[in-house]
Amino acid sequence: MENRAETLAAIVRLAEEAGALILEIYNTDFDVEKKGDGSPVTVADERAEAHIMAGLRAMTPDIPAVGEEESSQGITAEVGSARSGWSIRSTARRNSSPKGTSSPSISA
Repeated sequence: MENRAETLAAIVRLAEEAGALILEIYNTDFDVEKKGDGSPVTVADERAEAHIMAGLRAMTPDIPAVGEEESSQGITAEVGSARSGWSIRSTARRNSSPKGTSSPSISA
Protein backbone atom coordinates (compact mmCIF):
# COMPACT_ATOMS: atom_id res chain seq x y z
CA MET A 1 0.00 0.00 0.00
CA GLU A 2 1.18 3.47 -0.85
CA ASN A 3 0.30 5.23 2.40
CA ARG A 4 -1.53 4.90 5.67
CA ALA A 5 -4.74 6.49 4.38
CA GLU A 6 -4.97 3.94 1.55
CA THR A 7 -4.17 1.10 3.93
CA LEU A 8 -6.81 2.26 6.41
CA ALA A 9 -9.43 2.62 3.67
CA ALA A 10 -8.67 -0.91 2.43
CA ILE A 11 -8.91 -2.30 5.97
CA VAL A 12 -12.25 -0.58 6.50
CA ARG A 13 -13.50 -2.15 3.24
CA LEU A 14 -12.35 -5.58 4.44
CA ALA A 15 -14.19 -5.12 7.74
CA GLU A 16 -17.36 -3.96 5.98
CA GLU A 17 -17.23 -6.91 3.58
CA ALA A 18 -16.68 -9.30 6.50
CA GLY A 19 -19.65 -7.71 8.25
CA ALA A 20 -21.82 -8.38 5.21
CA LEU A 21 -20.70 -12.04 5.22
CA ILE A 22 -21.60 -12.29 8.90
CA LEU A 23 -25.06 -10.78 8.36
CA GLU A 24 -25.80 -13.22 5.53
CA ILE A 25 -25.28 -16.07 7.98
CA TYR A 26 -26.97 -14.37 10.93
CA ASN A 27 -30.11 -14.10 8.79
CA THR A 28 -30.28 -17.91 8.67
CA ASP A 29 -30.80 -20.61 11.26
CA PHE A 30 -27.09 -21.14 11.94
CA ASP A 31 -25.37 -23.37 14.49
CA VAL A 32 -22.97 -22.32 17.21
CA GLU A 33 -20.18 -24.86 17.63
CA LYS A 34 -17.61 -25.15 20.41
CA LYS A 35 -13.87 -24.92 19.84
CA GLY A 36 -11.42 -27.09 21.75
CA ASP A 37 -11.25 -24.49 24.53
CA GLY A 38 -15.04 -24.41 24.85
CA SER A 39 -15.48 -20.97 23.29
CA PRO A 40 -18.18 -20.51 20.63
CA VAL A 41 -17.52 -20.38 16.88
CA THR A 42 -19.84 -20.13 13.89
CA VAL A 43 -19.49 -20.41 10.14
CA ALA A 44 -19.87 -16.61 10.17
CA ASP A 45 -16.75 -16.28 12.36
CA GLU A 46 -14.75 -18.57 10.09
CA ARG A 47 -15.84 -16.94 6.82
CA ALA A 48 -15.32 -13.39 8.08
CA GLU A 49 -11.86 -14.21 9.39
CA ALA A 50 -10.88 -16.02 6.18
CA HIS A 51 -11.96 -12.98 4.14
CA ILE A 52 -10.06 -10.54 6.35
CA MET A 53 -6.94 -12.71 6.50
CA ALA A 54 -6.81 -13.17 2.72
CA GLY A 55 -7.19 -9.43 2.21
CA LEU A 56 -4.54 -8.49 4.76
CA ARG A 57 -2.08 -11.05 3.43
CA ALA A 58 -2.57 -9.79 -0.14
CA MET A 59 -2.36 -6.15 0.89
CA THR A 60 0.58 -6.42 3.30
CA PRO A 61 2.45 -9.67 2.53
CA ASP A 62 5.47 -8.67 4.64
CA ILE A 63 3.39 -8.18 7.80
CA PRO A 64 2.47 -11.40 9.63
CA ALA A 65 -1.23 -11.98 10.31
CA VAL A 66 -2.64 -14.21 13.04
CA GLY A 67 -6.32 -15.10 13.26
CA GLU A 68 -8.22 -16.47 16.24
CA GLU A 69 -10.01 -19.20 14.28
CA GLU A 70 -6.86 -20.19 12.37
CA SER A 71 -4.90 -20.34 15.63
CA SER A 72 -7.53 -22.59 17.20
CA GLN A 73 -6.94 -24.99 14.28
CA GLY A 74 -3.17 -24.92 14.80
CA ILE A 75 -2.43 -22.55 11.90
CA THR A 76 0.17 -19.96 12.86
CA ALA A 77 2.03 -17.12 11.18
CA GLU A 78 5.79 -16.91 10.77
CA VAL A 79 6.63 -13.80 12.76
CA GLY A 80 10.42 -13.90 12.41
CA SER A 81 11.93 -10.47 12.97
CA ALA A 82 8.74 -8.55 12.11
CA ARG A 83 8.30 -5.36 14.11
CA SER A 84 4.53 -5.35 13.62
CA GLY A 85 1.72 -7.74 12.81
CA TRP A 86 -2.02 -8.16 12.37
CA SER A 87 -4.16 -9.85 15.01
CA ILE A 88 -7.68 -10.89 14.02
CA ARG A 89 -10.00 -11.92 16.82
CA SER A 90 -13.65 -11.93 17.68
CA THR A 91 -14.99 -9.43 20.13
CA ALA A 92 -17.81 -10.84 22.23
CA ARG A 93 -21.08 -8.99 21.86
CA ARG A 94 -23.28 -11.29 23.83
CA ASN A 95 -26.04 -8.72 24.29
CA SER A 96 -26.29 -7.49 20.70
CA SER A 97 -25.40 -10.45 18.47
CA PRO A 98 -27.68 -13.38 17.79
CA LYS A 99 -27.17 -16.50 19.88
CA GLY A 100 -24.43 -14.88 22.00
CA THR A 101 -21.95 -14.84 19.13
CA SER A 102 -19.28 -12.29 18.30
CA SER A 103 -18.05 -9.84 15.70
CA PRO A 104 -14.53 -9.51 14.27
CA SER A 105 -11.99 -6.88 15.20
CA ILE A 106 -8.73 -6.05 13.46
CA SER A 107 -5.76 -4.74 15.38
CA ALA A 108 -2.26 -3.91 14.29
